[in-house]
Parts: sequence; C-alpha cells; structure tokens
Amino acid sequence: MPRLQTCNARYYTLSTEETNFHPSTASLENSFAKFFSWQRLAFLRTAVLVHKGYSPSKYGLHPDVVPRLFRLEMHCPWMPRLWAEVDVHQGAGAHSERLNFILDRGHPLPLSLSVEENISAPTGSESSLQVFDTLTCIPSERNPLRFRQLLFSGRPPFIADCLNIFPERDMLDTIRIVHSGTSEGTDDVVLATDSGLLAGEIPSLRALDLMRCVVPFMSRILFSPNLTRLILDVPEHYDARQLLEVLQHTSQLQVFQLSSPCEFSESPHPLFPVQLRQLTDLFMVGGTTSLMKVLENLRLSATVVTAMLMCDVPAASLSVSRQVAERLFAALGTARVPPAIRRMDPNQPFSPKLFFLQHADPFYRIFTVQENLTSGWDLLTSTNVKFIDEGTGAEIPVEEWHPMFTVASPETLQQMTGWSLAAVSDIRILTLHDAYPRATFWKFLSMIKSLRRISIEAAHVLDFLPSLFTLPSQDPTTLPYPLLQHIQVDGTLSSDTGSERLLQPIGVALQNRLRLISQSATPGDVQPLESLEFRHCLSPLDKIVLEALPATLVKGINCWIVSDID
Repeated sequence: MPRLQTCNARYYTLSTEETNFHPSTASLENSFAKFFSWQRLAFLRTAVLVHKGYSPSKYGLHPDVVPRLFRLEMHCPWMPRLWAEVDVHQGAGAHSERLNFILDRGHPLPLSLSVEENISAPTGSESSLQVFDTLTCIPSERNPLRFRQLLFSGRPPFIADCLNIFPERDMLDTIRIVHSGTSEGTDDVVLATDSGLLAGEIPSLRALDLMRCVVPFMSRILFSPNLTRLILDVPEHYDARQLLEVLQHTSQLQVFQLSSPCEFSESPHPLFPVQLRQLTDLFMVGGTTSLMKVLENLRLSATVVTAMLMCDVPAASLSVSRQVAERLFAALGTARVPPAIRRMDPNQPFSPKLFFLQHADPFYRIFTVQENLTSGWDLLTSTNVKFIDEGTGAEIPVEEWHPMFTVASPETLQQMTGWSLAAVSDIRILTLHDAYPRATFWKFLSMIKSLRRISIEAAHVLDFLPSLFTLPSQDPTTLPYPLLQHIQVDGTLSSDTGSERLLQPIGVALQNRLRLISQSATPGDVQPLESLEFRHCLSPLDKIVLEALPATLVKGINCWIVSDID
C-alpha cells in the first residue's frame, strides 16, 4: 500500500512505497481528550502530515503516537478540510484503496484534485496505467464525489485520458490544463470539446486555464457565463472576430491572458468593440498584428487595470516599431476613456492627470491616472510593455519606439496616438535604465503646459536640468514648464552619495531659468517654485548653498534625511 507524502500543508501526493495499511475505526484515545478543539485541529494537522510520510521526530512525536492520532482523526467531523485537496503524481503507483480512503476523508466537501504526469516516463508506461486505473474508480455511484477544482498536467495522450474520466461537472469552478511536454508540436495540441470534461458550458465555472494547448473558439466551454478568469492560446486558422465573440459572452471576466503564437486569420466580417467592465488584469503575448486586433477593440472601465504586453515586431526597423507603438498607445487610450466621456464625445482623447514612466526589467512600465467623471474615482492603468525583434529575439530599446521619446511635441503625440497630455499635472520619472532620457525627451516634457509637479530619480536630474532654462521652440513666448511649481528628487546618486549633492546644480539651473523668464516676452506668466524636495538625503543640505537661493527662485526647500536603523 502506498504511503503519503506532502508537497505543502494543503496538497498531498501519493508515492510508490508499499506498506501494509488497514484503516481502523477504534474509539478515541482518552489520552487526547484534554485537547481543546483548536488545539486538536493544529495537533491533528501535524498528525496528518506525519501520517502522510513525514518523520514523526520532525514534529517531536514518538512513532507510536501516529496510529492513535490517525484513529482520532477519523472521529473528528471538522477534519475533511485537511483532505479536501489531493495531488496525485503519475508514476507514484497510486493505489486505489488509499486514494479512495483519502477522498472519503474529504467527503462531503467539494474536492480539489490535481493530476500530474511524469513526463520522463514513456507514454503508456505501466505507472501511467496505474494512475488511470485509480482515477477511473473515483466517480462512484455508491459514493458520488463533488469536485471543485480539476488540474491536469502532462502530455496530450495523458490529458486526453484525464478529460474523459470526469463527466460530472455541476460544482466545478476551476479547470486548469497544462501541456507540460516538449515544445515540439505545441501548436497542434488541440483538446477535444465534443465530449468529456470540456463538452458544453459549465454554469458554475469561474476559471478556465488552458496552458500550451488550445480549443476551437466556437467551443461552448468558452461561453460559460460566469467565467472570471480565462487563459487561452490562439489556435491556428481562427480570426480575431471569433475571439471577440467569446469575450462578448464572458462579460464578467476579471483576468484575461492571451498567447498568440500564430497570427489571426483574416476575418470576412468587420471587428467590433467589446466592453469588459470588470477586467482588471490583461496579459497578451504574440505578434503585434494579432495583439492590436484584440486590444484596439477592448473597452476597459474598471477602476484599476493592469496590462502586460509582449509584442513581436516583424523586423528591427525604427519605422515599424514606432508605428506599432503608436497603435498600442492609441488602443490603450481608447480602451481607458470613461464611458460617460465617450458617450458625450466619441472623439474625446485619453487625457490622464498623472503619468509615471519606469523601466522595470524586462518591461517598460507606464502608469496613468485619470478622473472618472461617472463615479468620482480615479482610473489607473499600469501597462508593462516589451517589444521583441521577431527575427533576432532581441529587445528593441524603448528610445526607438516609445512615442514620448520619439515625437516632436505633445501636439504631435495627440495627432499620432490620440493621447492628449493637456490634463497632465504630475509626471514621475522613475528609474529608466537603458531607456535613459535624452535631451529631446526633456524638451518634449517642457512643452506640456499643464505640468505642475515633476518627481524624478536623482540619477536623471542632471539630464533634466537644462530643460528648465532652454526654450523648447523658436517661439520666444513658449517658455519651458510654464506652470511648474514642485520638483521632487527621489533616490540617491550612489550608495554613499545622497540627493542633497544636487542642490547646487539645481540652484544654478533655477537662476538660469529666472534669467530666461526675465528676458521673455511674457515674464509675468511664470512664477517661482513653490517647493523643492529631496527625499533621500544622506546628510543635511549645504547651508551656504541654501542661503544663496532667494525666494524669487523657490519658496520652500524640504530635505528628508535617511538614517541607518540597526
């Protein structure tokens, strides 16, 4: 008889070691009657782990105690939750008597069953057949079991067998299927949906995860009305419209992940927008053409949306990557315009109030916040973007594709992408690494007339400062950052150099800015800074430099000193 081992505190694995085990129904041991219910629960949880294969000495128990604890467990009505999640590994020699015993302990709770094939064993090996002999015995008329989650991982023949032995689906809320074989032939792993587990809609289903395997887009399982999480790969010979029809019927989706290893076929019918009001997590990876067809037709109105996009660009061409990025920005903007604004003016551009830029390897991260006029909440989009050269597999530097690094002005950005920065009042430049700002980028920011606050990493300050006193255009009336009131410096220059060292160069830049303003045609339009803040100082600010900064340059200076904590 197999003994039990544990992967963690909740999932239990059947292993191959044979033992002579006969469940007993002996009465409770008087020696354990002193334990209160919560103490028994903790103590018996340990006993179950010990009984499932852990060494008793690890828990300070004498080996003779374990059988008594096990008999005690069988009389506790609140113990089924310790057995309700079972993890069966192929190749474990899972014995039907022991498996049935475990499932009986979890009954009548809905069970979670995970079955994983040992991909190192030959397909159809003896150990594989043992697993299916065991699993086939699970659906029993005399003792029907209810399953809440089913998770299958293995090669196509193994998965196909698993899908055919669980016809009862009334209580299922999660199905997760993972093709864990070699990458060869992955695109051809098509799951059967005409019979078995994936046949037809499942009203109770909340999550359907199909990893490295596909089902036809017309499969009714995809139209289960209460899905909140859907993870899909795009099968060959299907078009984007068919996917949009699926999304249209799963309006409760909160998480959607799409992998498109092959491009969509051309649709004979026009695409249409899909409103996903509850979607908060969007992940898409694949060719840019396929991703844009989907993204350009999504309308996302949840308060907080996190998107992650990995786009394959056909060639390492500046023009191609820039065009794709412009479409990406336009699609994100269209998706995030609040419905109330869109109803009033369908051509209203996306205009966030706060804008964050950061390079968080391996993605380039964009945060935007916009006031939602319908509810008073803020709309927040966190988008992680990465462009890959399809030919070489190398990442395309963000300086070559991001519109805010490549366009000439905010007006040009709006013309190309539909994004309006007329409402931006706060921009935060976080660590950009290889996306290091260039002079053209800071020139672009200096032309945003509504900008009032800049928060910037200390490492980028010296590149930013010239834009404070440099005219962004030939027009002398166009001053840089005309409404700028606050500058905040975050981070340190190095491990032993704090942001306070930047006070002097900032002071020089503000003096040059004052000189530029006094020489401009409209000097009264630009006011001194309200505040200059250093967030990560390692020492106090230099008093001599402070005294040299008059109130005509900056009204208030704050310094936050980082102290070592033992």
